[in-house]
Amino acid sequence: MSHYLKQISNLLFIIAHFPVLLVAAALEYFSDSKMGVYRYLVYKNRVFEASLFTKGMVTVYQYLLAAGVILGLILLLWNIFKGGKKEIRQQEALFLLANAIGLYFIFIVSPGQLAAYYFFLMGILVVVTLRFLRLVVTGLRSVPSK
Repeated sequence: MSHYLKQISNLLFIIAHFPVLLVAAALEYFSDSKMGVYRYLVYKNRVFEASLFTKGMVTVYQYLLAAGVILGLILLLWNIFKGGKKEIRQQEALFLLANAIGLYFIFIVSPGQLAAYYFFLMGILVVVTLRFLRLVVTGLRSVPSK
């Protein structure tokens, strides 16, 4: 029974990533061909710039993602040198990758380059959070019970 629960939880974590990023990709794709989608994105970009993505909040997101990269790198190196489980190393590497992609979006990609920039950024932040939860769940599963 435990094996099935593990497979189901793995599947749910994988499936949870796709809708968030798929919505952002669909909005970006349709922003070129559908005027209503583009108007919606312009409106939402203004709303997000005034609420969720002010200069101060973007700085907070930068520090959180940078801390995630550092934490992921430390955990990954520690697990490699300690000879930990391969599954945990994979989760740590994916967590590190998600944080690095988030930092890339904040530092390199500008809001003018993508119409759905803030949707992509929110999607990446959700994926980072899910990756962190997955890392914690995987780590807790590997702790031996007394």
